[in-house]
This record gives sequence, structure tokens and C-alpha cells, in this order.
Amino acid sequence: MRQLVILFLVMPILFWGCSGTSSANDFKVKGLYIGMDMDDACKIVNQLVNSTEVSKVAFEPGSHASQAGYLCQYPQNSRSNPQIYVISNLVNKVTAIVISSELTPTLFNANGIEAEDFAKQFMDSYHLPKMDPWTNDMTDTYSMALVGLYGWEYVSPNGFKVAVSQSKGIMITAIPKKSDESFN
Repeated sequence: MRQLVILFLVMPILFWGCSGTSSANDFKVKGLYIGMDMDDACKIVNQLVNSTEVSKVAFEPGSHASQAGYLCQYPQNSRSNPQIYVISNLVNKVTAIVISSELTPTLFNANGIEAEDFAKQFMDSYHLPKMDPWTNDMTDTYSMALVGLYGWEYVSPNGFKVAVSQSKGIMITAIPKKSDESFN
């Protein structure tokens, strides 16, 4: 169920590829970035959560997600939960990175930091020019708990979007580059 919810979180961006080189490849958070190889991403997730259990799995056949690609996750029978999700397309390139608000205090040494200050420090540390107000349009309780209800986002013209929620969850997704968009 969790796998399906995470997929619906990022479903709109799963079919846009990360073709060629772009600044999305230069925007790295804890070693993860849009367009990277999924196998490498799973290795980094294992390092970040101090585990060896996270692996790449295909989405279950028959679900709407079956065309999307792969997800880094713990084995189904594991009690562990990394609270960090990396999703790729069918060509094994990362299209989304979600770091839950449960993991960010540890991963970013952000215990005791208010959400707005965390977002500002994130923006400054990762050299984002600005972050605008953002509202999560997902309606299921799990995605709201994982990522948050509202916060701040930066939409890059170079093929990625970053959202930091009021609960300090982080979502990085592939989007079409401005240069790839055209009006007909």
C-alpha cells in the first residue's frame, strides 16, 4: 500500500525523462539527484539509513504503477522503514526523491529547527535562488503525513522541482525543462 501511495505522490512526473545533461544532475541532496542511475541511488539510500536491506524493486504487475519503473525500498517483510523513497522510470533513471519529515532532523542535523528556518537553511545550503509558498494537492493521509500539507517550493527551469514542507519533508521531482516546452 505504501508503495502505491508514494507512486501516486509522484505519478505526474514519472513519464518525463531526464534526457541528456541538465542542471537537475547538478542539484544533489545527500548524494541523490534527478537523472542518476537507480542502482547507484539505492546504494546511497543504504548508506544514508545505515542499512544493507534497501534494494531496487519493480512495481507490482497489474497496478497503475507497473509502467513507472522502480522503487528503492526495504523488503516487504522487513519491519524497518527508511522514510526515504527514490523512484525511477523504466530506463532506470531517478525521477523523484522523497525524504520524510521523520528522517530530515537526523539526516540534516535539524532537530529543534523550526520549519521556516529549515527551509531557509536548505535554500541557502543548496543555493536555491528562492522558494515560494506551496500546498500539497494530494488527498490521502499517508502522503500528507510523509511530505506535509504545505511549505515552500522552488521550480527550476532546468528540469526539477524541490518542495520543503512545514513538517520538514522534502520532495524533489523531475519536471519538463522550460526549453522543452512549446506552445502549439
